[in-house]
Amino acid sequence: MTSKILYISNAMNSKLVDRIRTDNSANEYRTPFDIVTKLAEADPTSQKKHLQWIVRMYVTEQFKMEDIDRIKSDISLFLKNITLIDKKDLNNYESFTEFLEKVTPFQDKAPPISNKEQQRLDKAGSTEYIINNSDFKLISLKTVEAAKLYGKGTKWCTSGDENNMFDTYIKRGPLYIVMVKENDTMRKFQMHVEDGEFKNEIDLNVTENEKELLNTFPQWKTALEYLIGVHYKL
Repeated sequence: MTSKILYISNAMNSKLVDRIRTDNSANEYRTPFDIVTKLAEADPTSQKKHLQWIVRMYVTEQFKMEDIDRIKSDISLFLKNITLIDKKDLNNYESFTEFLEKVTPFQDKAPPISNKEQQRLDKAGSTEYIINNSDFKLISLKTVEAAKLYGKGTKWCTSGDENNMFDTYIKRGPLYIVMVKENDTMRKFQMHVEDGEFKNEIDLNVTENEKELLNTFPQWKTALEYLIGVHYKL
């Protein structure tokens, strides 16, 4: 495996160096070899058959180093259900978005958050409801427990039981959840203003269609005005 890591790190040297400059979760990795060694943890196969694809997705900014555990879980889910997937070779996926579209249907659905759980977290100071309507919510998360609860069913790195990144984000600024009702489903989006991140449930940047969905709610304008007031004070 070391020879494969060395080969890839040499072949992708300059791209890897450029990538860690834009990934604030990769500060501890100093050399291309260190980076590829860490990325190899995302490949669940013993021979690291998918490492080159993982590195290609990383250098094209499809994910961050903090997402390693999630990537491994997604690839494991892909391999587990590969007989049901038409495109079976990871190298044929040009984007992580395309890959996730194949994997997400096999992910277990998370149960909705109960009113009792919401009230308990709110009483404990774990959440702050900035807007709380039946079809639109803007919530500031104060604790990792709240981040894990509201992140159920998502691929956010702040939702996992292991290597949870909530504390890293909250040190740089507030972490928000936007929840909106679409048909009979409550959609979730996570926002971190200081890092310029606004993600959907599968941890990809919010799409134009999703922005259009948000714009159908008058509360979205109120939410934006609040966020501008808090984060962009003149």
